[in-house]
Amino acid sequence: MIKNDNFGTKKPILGINITPLTDIALTLLTVFMIATPMFIESEIKINMPRAMHTKDILEKHDIIITIYKNNQIEINKKKCDFLRINEYLKPFNLDSNIIINADKSLNYEFIIKVLDVIKHLGFNKISLGVSY
Repeated sequence: MIKNDNFGTKKPILGINITPLTDIALTLLTVFMIATPMFIESEIKINMPRAMHTKDILEKHDIIITIYKNNQIEINKKKCDFLRINEYLKPFNLDSNIIINADKSLNYEFIIKVLDVIKHLGFNKISLGVSY
C-alpha cells in the first residue's frame, strides 16, 4: 500500500494497522463472555423433595423403600427394621431399581446410613423419590 505525504511524494506503508483487528477480537470476546453463562447449567440441584413434573413410571421389579419421620422403614410396603435391611434386600436382583421415599424432615444422617447398607449389598440403581 502506498501513502501520500504532505509534500505530494508517495511512500510505502511499512506497518500494519491492527486497530480493526483488535476491535473485532474484543467484540467477539465480549459476546462470548456474555453468552457463555447462558449455556452452563448448575450440576448441583438442591431443594428436594418437591418436583412439579415427574414421570411416574414404576416397573414390576422396582424396590420402593419408604422411610418415615420416626425412622420406620418399609420395603415394598412391608415393615422392616434397619438392622434387617440386608435380609429383606438379598432376594432381589442387583439390577433392580431402588427408589427411596423419605420424609423431608427426616435426619439426613439416617438416610445416608440406609444408602450405605444398600450400596454395600451391591445395588447401583438408586433414586430418591420426590412428591409433586
